[in-house]
Amino acid sequence: MRSYVLLGMVAAASLAAACNEASPPAPHAGTTATAASTATVSAVATASATAPSSASAAPAGPPPTVLADTKVLPELAPLPSMNVPADNAPTTEKIELGKALFFDPRLGKDGKFACENCHYEDKGWADANALSKKADGSTNKRHTPTLFNVGYQNQWYWDGRAATLEAQVLAAWKGQMGVTETLEERVKEVGKVEGYKPLFKSAFGSDEVTTDRIVKALATFVRTLRSGDAPFDRYDRGDKKAISESAARGWEIFRKVGCASCHAPPLFTDLSFHAVGIGADAKEPDLGRGAITKNEADNGRFKTPTLRSVSTNAPYFHDGSGKKLEDAVDYMLSGGPAGAKVDSSFKKVELKKEERADLLAFVRALEAKPAKLERPKLP
Repeated sequence: MRSYVLLGMVAAASLAAACNEASPPAPHAGTTATAASTATVSAVATASATAPSSASAAPAGPPPTVLADTKVLPELAPLPSMNVPADNAPTTEKIELGKALFFDPRLGKDGKFACENCHYEDKGWADANALSKKADGSTNKRHTPTLFNVGYQNQWYWDGRAATLEAQVLAAWKGQMGVTETLEERVKEVGKVEGYKPLFKSAFGSDEVTTDRIVKALATFVRTLRSGDAPFDRYDRGDKKAISESAARGWEIFRKVGCASCHAPPLFTDLSFHAVGIGADAKEPDLGRGAITKNEADNGRFKTPTLRSVSTNAPYFHDGSGKKLEDAVDYMLSGGPAGAKVDSSFKKVELKKEERADLLAFVRALEAKPAKLERPKLP
């Protein structure tokens, strides 16, 4: 029997308890790749559905969604099937168009800044900087997160301020890529590229280039950036040689000390927001979720990042302060700085040197090796 089933029950109980502080939004519903994954996702959703309401919960009335066509976006065990906006179902043509646009600097400020400037494939779809530079040369106040499995989220950005991936893409295009004042100019420039016209026609039925179509194509491509079928997943399916004995022990430690309360499989995130004290000692602390909900109880809460392929995209945390994976794990085991506001469930954990090594081995066993992306030839 897969251990996800039992862990799903444990995670549900832990999440329900944690909901006294913040009610986590329910993950996307939908048919999952395996029965065990279904149990885990359902357990997290149940914990959310039965929890007391709070400002941390997902906003009411989300856009209608449908399950992605598995012929276009094949299932990847043990990840659940992906929900997508009803008006932006993925197609192979839209994916190819989005891929070209993702790597095209002509979308950015002065035609010299692409999405890739913050999300590099060889850096785990992040940029390896604590705080990235925007197209105008200014510095972001938060760390660029990985794009792995971003399509499974139900609120975007570290503070959850975007209700859809499309909204997040548009906001990043305007802000990070520096075209808030020149967006329509950039759209017109893309429209002048003859090589794009057949791509837009294949994806949308006509060669008209619009802001909405560019955003939808980009979001569709980003949804293909997934991490699954890692060595640990093969181990969990019965291949006991897929990971080291150290990593197997680390999996037991991961469950025992409560890491799965927030990093719940199969996505290894609960898609919710938690306060763990990171950046609490800053001169002007980042309010995180609290700045969005205007609820003081949410101050200092940030979205739980996924642990899938986490070893590929250092540094860590919303402020990039965890330089190495070891640093991030050590901080989380520390229980946070004295006096900082943290969730009551966030406690110091004492591990022996060997146990710490085992825990790190397990986390690294969540790194998948996806097929290398074939870079597009830009029109």
